[in-house]
Amino acid sequence: MNKTQLIKQVSKVSGISIADVKHIADVTIDVIEDAIAEWETIEIKGFHTVSGNHIKIEVNATNHKKGIGGAENE
Repeated sequence: MNKTQLIKQVSKVSGISIADVKHIADVTIDVIEDAIAEWETIEIKGFHTVSGNHIKIEVNATNHKKGIGGAENE
């Protein structure tokens, strides 16, 4: 399941609009990325633990928080 499929499924199951679920997913991912960039450990009980020590951090040229970069802003 990719991100788009996940968003559609969460929308379907929860009754929350796709736009709202997408916004929540994007903000959640931003928060997780920021925490990992600060070498914090992310633990979601019953799901998974991720820490910066065990993953390769990729730098993305798009700044989602400021809405700059990426194809949609060119």
